[in-house]
Formats: sequence, structure tokens, C-alpha cells
Amino acid sequence: MSDIKDLKTIIKNILSEPRFQKPNGLTFHSFTAKTGEHIRYGYCPVDKSKNLVLILPGFIEPSEKYFEVIRDLNKAGHSVAILDWPCQGQSSRYLKNTHKRHSMGFDQELSILHEFITTHLPQDNQHLCLLGHSMGGHLAIRYVEEYGDKHVHKLLVSAPMIDIRIEPPILKIIAPIIASIAHLIRCGQFYTFGDSDWYLEKEKEPLSHDDVRSHLHRALLVQDPSLISAGPTFSWLYHALRSCKKLVKQADNITCPTLILGAGEDIIVNTKATRDFAQKVPHATYTEIKDAYHEILIESDAYRDQAMKEITTFLSD
Repeated sequence: MSDIKDLKTIIKNILSEPRFQKPNGLTFHSFTAKTGEHIRYGYCPVDKSKNLVLILPGFIEPSEKYFEVIRDLNKAGHSVAILDWPCQGQSSRYLKNTHKRHSMGFDQELSILHEFITTHLPQDNQHLCLLGHSMGGHLAIRYVEEYGDKHVHKLLVSAPMIDIRIEPPILKIIAPIIASIAHLIRCGQFYTFGDSDWYLEKEKEPLSHDDVRSHLHRALLVQDPSLISAGPTFSWLYHALRSCKKLVKQADNITCPTLILGAGEDIIVNTKATRDFAQKVPHATYTEIKDAYHEILIESDAYRDQAMKEITTFLSD
């Protein structure tokens, strides 16, 4: 019980820090996609910005988790936009149980992204640069592969979901089979094995070395439970695994300048697969942040500073 009390105290203190609060100038808006989803997005411009960086969050992440990143990019002279994917943040859910991260297909999420970029994003003659983390990095890559670089000036991804780490190895083999069967027999709305609704002590994986930032996600969900998105459904896993295969096959479709950041000690995605993928992208720069955990952008300063320097330098070149 004392551990839970300590955790609640830590969480309460986190959100009082200015770096985790809403940046000045950030406004939230929404639109209804052609496919019916209510999608929330944020926009935080700066004067005389040449680049508009569109942040694409990772799996189950709300936009609020990126307030510190938005502030850093603004400080570096870049306007920023951010999108809540379906079933995440303040965007609409597909199922009555709003904790479930469901998917109607990654191609549908890409079509929502394309609609946002071409119809709702206020670009103001700035160069559009995509910055995606994990699943958001995956979808950023897929977007450029599918829609070309007509709208995208530069592509930046952090610990992208090229290949999902599934342990033990036998489960890696059978997971696609189970997910396919569940999806095809219309059981795709159920959680994958071992997943459940969110609760305070659920997040135990070491995703960041930072004692404060590692609790940020939990703090946001405690403050605003409407942001909660928890484990994946079988349909999400089914679509994710299929999309991973498609992504690798289309690597040479990417023609814009690309920065790929890998995490040296990632337990969520396969860093070797990310490294191998980077070699297939014609104009890619790959940097691996040694010893960093998966959440590179909320890592301790020793790792995060390296990543942000790589990102801001790449944007400025």
C-alpha cells in the first residue's frame, strides 16, 4: 500500500513541473474524418518558422505526453502540430470499452493522416516534417511509402515499430496465427493474451531511465482518465503485424531525407530490424542512442539530449 501512496505522490508532483504543462500558443482543434472518426489535433506555431513538425505519437500515447518535446522544438524555431490517433488521447474510440486500443486497419489510419495533412493542417508555406515515435514512426514511414513525399519535406522517426518484440520466441511464431484467427472469426475486439484495462500499477516495463519522465504517462491518465488507452486488441495486433511486413517491402519508396533513431536497449521493438531497415532507405541517416530504452524522447537527459540534438540538427540542415 505504501508503494501506491508513494507513486501517487510522485505523479501529483510531476504535473506541477512547467516542462510538462501545456506550452504557450498550443491550441487544440478537431475534425470528423471521412471514415467517421472524431480526431483531435494540436497546433503550436512560432514566428518566422520554416518547418512545421507534425508529431505522430506512439501506441496508446496522448498528445499531452509530448508537451516537453513541443516546447523544445518551438525553442529551436519550429512550429509544431500533433495528432491523436483513433482510440488514443481525445480522439474517438471504436469500442464501448474505451480502454481497448482497437484498429480498423492501418491503411484507414493512414487515410485519416492524409486527410488531416491535405485538408486541416495549417501549413502556412512551411516545410512539413513528420516526427513519429514507435507506432507513430511506423505510420509516418508507411505514409511516405504510400503517398510519396509531395507533402513531406523530411521524415524523422524515433524507435520506429519496424518489428514488434514478442517474447518468448515461440509466441513470436504463433502470435500472427492467433491474431489472424481471432480477427477472421470476429473476435478481434478482445484483448490480446495478458492485456487488460488500465490501472495505476500496470506500466512496469523499463521504457525510460528517467525517474520523473518514466511516470509522466501514468500521471496524465490519473489527471484525466478520458485519455486512457490500454492494451491492444487482436485486431490491432493483426493489422500491425501485416503492416510491418508491408513497410519493410516498400523501403525504397522513401525518397525524402530521413532520420532514423534507434534505442540501444529497446524491449518493445527490435532495434536490429530498425538498423537493417535503415540500410534499405535511399537517403536515410541512422543513429543509435547507446543504452537508451524505448522512450527516447522522454529518456533521461544523457540519452534524450543526444536524440533532440540529432533531431534539431537534421531539421536545420
